[in-house]
Amino acid sequence: VASLPSDVNTSCSMPLSLLRAEISDWKTEVSLKARAQIIGKELTVAIAEGKAALESMTNQEEAIDKLSNLLKTAEELPGHYLADKIRTARGYVDRLAPIPAVREELEGALADGRDAMSQQGLFAVNAAIIWIRSAIHKAERVELGEPLPIAHHLLEDLSKLKSVLLELQDATFDGNVSLGTKSEMPQAIRGLKSALAKTAAVGAEQGISQAIQVAETVLAKLEEMEEVVEALENNTSNGQTVLTVQIG
Repeated sequence: VASLPSDVNTSCSMPLSLLRAEISDWKTEVSLKARAQIIGKELTVAIAEGKAALESMTNQEEAIDKLSNLLKTAEELPGHYLADKIRTARGYVDRLAPIPAVREELEGALADGRDAMSQQGLFAVNAAIIWIRSAIHKAERVELGEPLPIAHHLLEDLSKLKSVLLELQDATFDGNVSLGTKSEMPQAIRGLKSALAKTAAVGAEQGISQAIQVAETVLAKLEEMEEVVEALENNTSNGQTVLTVQIG
């Protein structure tokens, strides 16, 4: 077209302009298709990596970054050459995106739960149970995998510890009431002994030792008081026997 004589260009200016526009559009489309083909191949690889990241629950952040960057480039490309691949890639990004945050929350809940197991205060244990349950629920929704089994095990340990702490707390309270009222000492002693026996399942090294010491102190006072009461009862009984004999 460019090599046509000037008189032809003049006389056929309108058709030639249309032809030049057609040629320019064709060149643009060829260039776009070539560019789309390159990006499409890169998206195919990134989609495969995203699928693998979901299945293995590893390398999610790398897969998200790669897919997101390619999506930005692909979506800026004119035309609809990559519509299917863009849709597929966007689906994997949407599924992968929550996983790093969920994993971070679960790891935070695990750290808090381990601290609670170490400190073993009832408030800390309750708070840790609430957080780890919430984190487990979110992790199960995205099918996280590791460290989900560890979280389930820790939640079970925390629940057992809570049960022991509550029983020990209640038994200690009842023991103190019994000391104050000097009544129902045998029941209070049995309750404390039962609660203290269950602490062996969680181990004093896990931080329950202070509560154990308090309970053992109350138990010792109760047993001492019970001995005194029994001695007084025996002395009273002996005294009554002597009086009865003397009177008789």
